[in-house]
Amino acid sequence: NELGWCDGTMKPTSAPTINPKAPGCPESYDPKVSYSAGMDVEQDNMIYTCRNWPEGGYCNAGPNFAPGSKNSNFGWIKVGSCDGTLTPTASPVHIGSASGGCNFPYRATDLGTYKAGTRVEYNDFIFECKSDIHLSNYCKQS
Repeated sequence: NELGWCDGTMKPTSAPTINPKAPGCPESYDPKVSYSAGMDVEQDNMIYTCRNWPEGGYCNAGPNFAPGSKNSNFGWIKVGSCDGTLTPTASPVHIGSASGGCNFPYRATDLGTYKAGTRVEYNDFIFECKSDIHLSNYCKQS
């Protein structure tokens, strides 16, 4: 979880923007829309991605090939579930430092010690391990 950047003085960054690939649902499937490879849609809280050509042609082949239908796998890849909301990330906050600057360098050798709330500096950015029980497990991966 990127919190901001530092150059020894800990200046906060500007407010974040919504990431279109963040958890949440893309636009609902609409049979009137012409879909192409890579486009994501939502159907019954599931995300589907239109396949590449030639299979992607089935993305526009009507209700018998719509996402979630018996034949949807011809043109659509079932990606996973979504909760229907796209929530922006929290604004960055000034997290301070012990003695003026970036004092917590990232080290791959320390991965086993990182847990929720751990803050490290890498390439002049400060990152904080998310407090979510599932996401914090990624903090121990390189």
